[in-house]
Amino acid sequence: MSQQTERELVARLKNNISSNANAPGKMRCVVGLDGFIDEIVHVVDTRKNNSEYARLEMMSDYAERIKSYAGKSGNIEYVPQRVKIGGNGPIMANAIASLGVSTTYIGTLGRPDIHPVFRPLKDAANVISIAEPCHTDAVEFLDGKIMVGKMAPVSHVTWDRILEDVGKERFVNLLDEARLLALVNWSMLPFMSDIWENIISEIFPKLSTTADRFFFIDLADPQKRELSDIKRMLSIVPKFSRLYKVILGLNGREAGQIASALGLAADASGPDAAARACEEISRALGVFSVVVHPVEFAVTVVGGKTYHQDGPHTKRPVITTGAGDHFNAAFSLALSLGADPQTALLMGVCCSGHYVMTGETPDMDKLLSFMSDWRDDPFGKM
Repeated sequence: MSQQTERELVARLKNNISSNANAPGKMRCVVGLDGFIDEIVHVVDTRKNNSEYARLEMMSDYAERIKSYAGKSGNIEYVPQRVKIGGNGPIMANAIASLGVSTTYIGTLGRPDIHPVFRPLKDAANVISIAEPCHTDAVEFLDGKIMVGKMAPVSHVTWDRILEDVGKERFVNLLDEARLLALVNWSMLPFMSDIWENIISEIFPKLSTTADRFFFIDLADPQKRELSDIKRMLSIVPKFSRLYKVILGLNGREAGQIASALGLAADASGPDAAARACEEISRALGVFSVVVHPVEFAVTVVGGKTYHQDGPHTKRPVITTGAGDHFNAAFSLALSLGADPQTALLMGVCCSGHYVMTGETPDMDKLLSFMSDWRDDPFGKM
């Protein structure tokens, strides 16, 4: 797609969201249900002195280092880079709130008090914490990252805890008023499928049937879950279509995993393969949208039509942890605001790219500007 065409899409989006009905500030969103303290770390290759070291830059180098210790023992040194808001839900909610949407976040942010790392989210959104936060060492390389999680608090993310800390009537009201509901990180929340089923059975009957609502799902690497759990989850997803336009978000790896679970061709390694996987998963589940977002592009199927969008990519990222969550935030928000799928993809890849290249979550003005000129490499990173 040409830059001129992208600028025309941005102009239409600006006109769309400037109307009172589609203004982000008029929209409400509910996101949940995880929460992590993310510690971004680099791995030392060689250390020159107390303050200087060479970093292991590629994931394959890290793998070789660990492999060399097999049958022996070894030492790996992590160097902390920053501590930040973590978890698919908090990062996504913070990005949505930064784009001007009234956002409520329900998740594991600290109990009884909100952990200080989540103060930016608390300042930007209405937060309801139901458990202590989890912790992640995000081991970052130039070609990817490994998330090392300490997960004990997720055992408290249950339907009963939601009813206890949120309240059923309040939960009904929050969902009834929200145009966008996003319940993410299914893979790490062992009771998420139970929560989904309770929402359908107990909350759906109390919701207005005339509202135009969107439900975004992010699975967050289901590889460690049993195939029976994955199949159960996939059987629940289409049921949300009774009251929601369901959006299933997948990265390239997850697309292959879900395709395999559905008995489909599992390759999603390039643009053509990702498009085929997206189309087949969409047909199998029958939901409003399936979107696959590898690092360099994104594809989605909406209404039986496939859309593709290249995006900004850098070999010198400031940060990669949370890139997919920024894509998810902008893509799902764009669709919820009435944008066409092509514009939603552009908004998604540019929100992610802006974050990766600057380390900052953009507001709407910054995002729209980057959507227009990302091909000019405004940050000098491409």
